[in-house]
Amino acid sequence: MKLLLADDHEIFRDGIRMLIEARTPHRIVCETASGSEIGRLVQTHAPDLAVLDYQMPGAEITAVTAWLKKRFPAIKVVILTGATSGVLHARLVEAGADAVLPKAGDAETLLKALEAVAAGRQVLPQAIREGIAAGAEALSLTQREYQVLRLVCQGLGNAEIAARFNLSDRTIAKHRENLFRKLGVGSAAQAINRAIELGLI
Repeated sequence: MKLLLADDHEIFRDGIRMLIEARTPHRIVCETASGSEIGRLVQTHAPDLAVLDYQMPGAEITAVTAWLKKRFPAIKVVILTGATSGVLHARLVEAGADAVLPKAGDAETLLKALEAVAAGRQVLPQAIREGIAAGAEALSLTQREYQVLRLVCQGLGNAEIAARFNLSDRTIAKHRENLFRKLGVGSAAQAINRAIELGLI
C-alpha cells in the first residue's frame, strides 16, 4: 500500500516514516509539510492512504479531506490530531475521514489503525467517539440557541439576552433550557466550559 504523509513537523514525519518502514510492508511515496501540497501530491503519486496532521499551514484539513474523498473516492484518510473538540472530530468524520486518532497516541494504535483502515474499517477510539457524540449533539443547536450560547459566554443574563433579540424572558429561558440540555450542562459556567471543549467559541 502506498502512503502519503503530511505533517509540518519534520521530526514527527521522520518518526512515522521509520515506524511504518520498520513494522509494515507499506511504502511512503510522498511527504509534505504544507496542507496546500496534499492535492497535488495525491494527483501525482496516487497514494492508497493519506496520513494527515490536522493542524497544518496552507490548508484547512477538514476541507482537504472532503475534497480528497470527492475527487479520489478510493483513497483512505487517517487524521492525527492534538485537538480535543468533539465538534471538530464530528466534522472530520462527516468530511469522510476513515480514522481520527489522537496525535499523542502510541505506535501500536497507529499501526493497528492503518491495517484496519486498509481493510475498509473506520477507526475511532472510544474517547474520540464519545467526543463526536457530544459534538454531534452540539452541532444540532439551532441558530438562535447558538446566538444565546455566545451571549451566555459573554456573561449576559436572560433579561439582557431577551432585550437583544426583542423577545420575552420566557422565550430566552426556553432556548437556554434546550441549549443546556444539548450540551449536557446545568449552569452557565458549565456551558462556557463545554463550549470551549467542543470548539463552539
